[in-house]
Formats: sequence, structure tokens, C-alpha cells
Amino acid sequence: MNSGASRPRWSVGFPLAAAAAVLLGVIADFRLFGFDGAVFAGHDKVLHFALYGGCAFLAVGWFHDRKPLDVLAATSVLVILEELSQGLFSHRSLDPFDVISSVAGIFVCGGLAWWISLMRRASVEG
Repeated sequence: MNSGASRPRWSVGFPLAAAAAVLLGVIADFRLFGFDGAVFAGHDKVLHFALYGGCAFLAVGWFHDRKPLDVLAATSVLVILEELSQGLFSHRSLDPFDVISSVAGIFVCGGLAWWISLMRRASVEG
């Protein structure tokens, strides 16, 4: 789905956001820098929503030549796999509510980016 439009400026943070998400996962998985997760107590679900929602928002713009629903589906699969991988670590656990929060963030924030992209495209074409 190449609309001929260029990548929106607001999406240029996607590589950095994706790298930050991976880095946070590695830090948590391997307890680097003394990280034990207690600093996020009580805010875990909001952070899942915001982190993965933010990544999805930026990804929709970054992969502007792809179908947004495909981008959101791929992002959701990656996040679900990341959450499932936590079972490999004795100090981490799979929390279904983390998955729900993450996927909700992906579709809410990614859907917002999709809508912004549609409005941008309509203003360029019309």
C-alpha cells in the first residue's frame, strides 16, 4: 500500500523507541544495574500501555507504505512473544494483564496514528 506519501516527521522516533523497548526488556530480564522492577510498582499496566502504544504509534508512521493493520498485528505478535519469553527467567512471570495492557496500547495509540495518517493523506490529496 504505497500512497506515494513520504514518511511523516512524527514517526522518526520509531527506531529509538523500539530500541528503548528492547533495552528495557533486557535490563528487566537480566536484572542489569540492580533493576528489580519495584520502581514501577503500581504503574506496570500503564507503562505497558504507554511503551508499546507509543512504539505502535510511531511504527504506523515509520512503515507508512504498509497497511496499518498489518503493522499493528506484527507489533502485537512481537509484544506477545516478548511477554511469553518472560517464562524463561525465574524472577519474571507471564501476566495476562500485561499482555492485555500492551495490546490495548498498540491498538489505541496505533489506531490514533492510523487516523492521523488518513487525515494527512486526505489533506495532501484534497
